[in-house]
Amino acid sequence: MERRGWGGIKLGEGKIYTLSYADDVVLMAEEEQDMRAILNKLERYLERKGLELDEEKTKVMRFRKRRERNKKVDWRWKRRKLEKVK
Repeated sequence: MERRGWGGIKLGEGKIYTLSYADDVVLMAEEEQDMRAILNKLERYLERKGLELDEEKTKVMRFRKRRERNKKVDWRWKRRKLEKVK
């Protein structure tokens, strides 16, 4: 089985994992398991740096393929459910 990377969106020969502007960050992945891996890495990074994520300001926007439209996925940060937006 081929080992996959941990997320990102393909752009030419490379991948983009985040978009950043000031103190806002957008995390991107093509697959659910990749996004979960990115969130885990972010959690560890913030803990090492002594930083915290503001769950009140954090939103999840999910773009789905037609066959996955009815699939329900809960996104959590340290056991707190994150708000989903359209």
